[in-house]
Amino acid sequence: MKSPVLFCVLGTLILFVTLNVYQTASWIPYPSATFTRESFTDFVSKAVDIQNNKKGEVEEEEEEEKQLSNDVEKGPPIDIGRLKHHGFDHRVAGLSCPAYPGLNEAHYQQVQKEITYWRDIPADSLTTSPYQCAEQQQTKKYLTFEPDEGGWNNIRIALETVVAMAVVMGRVLVLPPSQEFPRMSTHLGYDDFYHLASIQSELASLEVITFQDFLEREVVTGHILADPVTGKAIQPPGGRTDWNGLLKNYESAKQGHGSTLWNWWRGVATPLLWDYGECIAVFPEPTGSREDCAETGGWRYTTEEDENRVQRYLMQIEAEDAARMQKRPNDKRPAWAVRVETYNNRPTPIDAPPVQRMGETLAHRSKLCIYNHTLQQEPVLHAMGEQIGTRFLVHFYAFLFLEDWRHDVWLKRFVRDHLRYVDEIQCAAARVVAKLHEFAHDDQNNPTGSYDTMHVRRGDFISFYKQTVQSGEQLYEDHVKQVIAENRTIYIATDEQDKKYFETLGRHNKLYYLDNFKDLLKDVNPNYFGMLDQLIASTGDVFIGTFYSTFSGFINRLRGYRSQKAQLPGYELGGIKSYYTFGDKGLSYARSMMLNYRSVRQAFWTNEFPVGWRDLDYGLHEDSIKR
Repeated sequence: MKSPVLFCVLGTLILFVTLNVYQTASWIPYPSATFTRESFTDFVSKAVDIQNNKKGEVEEEEEEEKQLSNDVEKGPPIDIGRLKHHGFDHRVAGLSCPAYPGLNEAHYQQVQKEITYWRDIPADSLTTSPYQCAEQQQTKKYLTFEPDEGGWNNIRIALETVVAMAVVMGRVLVLPPSQEFPRMSTHLGYDDFYHLASIQSELASLEVITFQDFLEREVVTGHILADPVTGKAIQPPGGRTDWNGLLKNYESAKQGHGSTLWNWWRGVATPLLWDYGECIAVFPEPTGSREDCAETGGWRYTTEEDENRVQRYLMQIEAEDAARMQKRPNDKRPAWAVRVETYNNRPTPIDAPPVQRMGETLAHRSKLCIYNHTLQQEPVLHAMGEQIGTRFLVHFYAFLFLEDWRHDVWLKRFVRDHLRYVDEIQCAAARVVAKLHEFAHDDQNNPTGSYDTMHVRRGDFISFYKQTVQSGEQLYEDHVKQVIAENRTIYIATDEQDKKYFETLGRHNKLYYLDNFKDLLKDVNPNYFGMLDQLIASTGDVFIGTFYSTFSGFINRLRGYRSQKAQLPGYELGGIKSYYTFGDKGLSYARSMMLNYRSVRQAFWTNEFPVGWRDLDYGLHEDSIKR
């Protein structure tokens, strides 16, 4: 009889501490979403009553607490409109895959834990944009965007950046119409690949709607963006609100239906003219009085002083650069290159002052694109996808700078823990990984069934990036032989159709490709195969990738997430056991760059950087993370 009472007391204390932490840390609970300060307060109050009055039997107390907990977790129903809802038992913590014929259930369950790199941090679900007032509901503001005009992984990079911007801005994210993506067999939307409907119920920080719902609910009704001359509602071209299936991302706004839709919309919404090659997007912490929230529609706007403050950070960095160069009169490199070098294996502390963190994020850029008072007031902002200086082919963490370090790591955790491929893809990858362990297993030499992985990009790289081109013999002699032992099992993700290319490698190692596991993938959408390759390739003990490939880059970020969770060798500095291949000796510096800490630098898309995964759980207690 004592145990339930003790748990109740401890739970009550933990919840009171949580409320106090959020009150003093200026992390803003969202008032009307799934998790609210009021719902937690009610839960605490009822828990205290149970403890003080000791009414009922223990079983009744436990049932009441369980029901209260469910109320907090589930929250009010979310209107997902036309967003797709995937049928798997999706949850934040862990992975729950249905049993699969031919796989040992216990082993399969263990593999699901192995490939799970994300974590469930309930406190993160309470945190919202620094620009949202906790005291009242906000008038809705929106962020629309065009898909990147490149291949899937370029599209993914831009998506992550835009979603992260919507979260930190507190804006509703409007998804583009479903469209044709390169090398995919049908028209698809982002909600085909991500649990965007579920994310809304998981977090207070993000709301997502489709472009069709946005046009029909907000635009043609005149709720927002009325014609400045007539005052009437704005109508889309031809009065069409359903553009699904009509666009091709690689046409962008240059031709076809994309030209019709996006050129019209660019003239309606306020364009977000941020060039990631010239500036970093800075989000100052607003210091205005919360008493102003009632007059601003529930928004906390930055002041002129807030914006001047972050500009002074840049001025200080420039002054420090100049002082550093005065001590190196014979160094002909630009000052930024010398600054970037100072971070090699010396990462800036997670909670360092803003000026120090900005110095590392800035890299070669010399400007700040500030999310200022003017932009904050705009009802709709629009990000363009065409390559005209505003294409977001940049990792979100190398572009977005949040002045408050706590919001910075929270945003990085959001992408890690929530913006991940749908469970259908994750579970299919788990099936293949389970089989790979089985194939690699050897009672004496490899009892754990470990294996290594590679990504070999050929295809268009043979023409576009000739520096990466090499023969199959060179691949083995100059790269694989150096880091992967003889007879090891290797899984290879590749676009090379002629497997003779790997004959030399195959004489020394046991090779497997996705094709070898077709019997495990009969029910999987073929459009998911590229994502499957990434997830599987991220699980090897050693990974060898192709430099310049965003496909390889994302594999390395996934490996970084897993390395941090498992605390693998080198995790303290964000190093991972990954290598890059190259044909041109001029790229030899890339071979082992991922073993160490390197700060972000141009060209950002060529590879990923440890700041995107290193020490993201800093400041969190382990018992605040669900398993």
